Amino acid sequence: MLELYNDRLQDLFVSPAEALSKRIEIKKDKKGLVFAQGAETKEATSAGELFALFEQGCANRRIAAT
Repeated sequence: MLELYNDRLQDLFVSPAEALSKRIEIKKDKKGLVFAQGAETKEATSAGELFALFEQGCANRRIAAT
């Protein structure tokens, strides 16, 4: 789960302190498919697990007044 914040991609599945040092880049493979290099991947086998992953990602979001 990724967030674009201040022109920087943030991985919401890692702690905020770790996310600052982690670099995520958008790449294209030889087949032309786009992917996020350096991003965490998680697998959910049930709706409950998927909901828990969304909660984890939302807890790590950055929110600032504009």
